[in-house]
Amino acid sequence: MIDRSYLPYQSARDFQDRGMAKWAGFFLSEHSTALQTNQLSLEELRLLSNQEIRHLLEQAYQQETSLSLSTLQDNQIAVYYGQVYTLSPSEVLIKNGQHYHSLLLSTIFLLNQEILAMKPALNKHELQFDYFSDNYQQFEHDFYRLATTATPLVFLEDDLLRSMSTGQRNYFKLHHTQSRDHRDHYFHFRVSIHPQSPLTRIYTYLGHSPTTEYKTTS
Repeated sequence: MIDRSYLPYQSARDFQDRGMAKWAGFFLSEHSTALQTNQLSLEELRLLSNQEIRHLLEQAYQQETSLSLSTLQDNQIAVYYGQVYTLSPSEVLIKNGQHYHSLLLSTIFLLNQEILAMKPALNKHELQFDYFSDNYQQFEHDFYRLATTATPLVFLEDDLLRSMSTGQRNYFKLHHTQSRDHRDHYFHFRVSIHPQSPLTRIYTYLGHSPTTEYKTTS
């Protein structure tokens, strides 16, 4: 169970992850159809109020800390990682390396600092994606482009990592009943050991393919 006691707001501390229950839609074609036809609601997704989101953005800007922002626009969910570069009453500019993303505050439904707060020292046995990298941004882009699930990827990550680790695989399968083109897709990763933490495995995204085998184009 994730400890969110350090978060300053009750709504964030009380959030309950549904665990493997959120994966049920990957096996039900009826649910897949519903996700394709229903419009996503920003109010239903939002865990923090506008005031709380604004306060956390101001805090992140002042402290120069990194965070993730989940947005909903044109019925599409996207997640952005980085630092607050500038902040206005209606927009925030996020910087990640050489990339900049301008986001309307009204489209943000989740602001998450857990990735950094829970993994500050990499000093315990754990599984991680290669966060804050270009390949992870590509993974997010490909996943949201192919999957019909309404669940934000940030809530699926632990289950994806656990599934690959326990199955001793470097890929996971997006079932055809839950893909936009109704085909199976396999997301492939390179698994490496963190140089400062031998018990920590890092999953770096390589790409996706229609089979369990992945061939690089280079």
